[in-house]
Amino acid sequence: MAPIQQVPKRAILYARTSADSENEGLKLSIEEQLDACKNLAQSHGYNIIGEYFDRNRSGRTYPTGSPFVNLDPIRDGTERE
Repeated sequence: MAPIQQVPKRAILYARTSADSENEGLKLSIEEQLDACKNLAQSHGYNIIGEYFDRNRSGRTYPTGSPFVNLDPIRDGTERE
């Protein structure tokens, strides 16, 4: 019987700060969000292959087709530089 090959787990991180001032006191910086995501991903064995972020964007008005939804690196297996 052939050994089972492990498929590497890959992750793309996304962080955003809102343009809405409603939650101003609760905001984490992009850097803080990405650090938390990196720690979580690495603790679960994920290889981080990309990072996207948006500063001061409202989630309510985010256009479809934005760059962060482009998952080509995960589909084609390319790694970040």
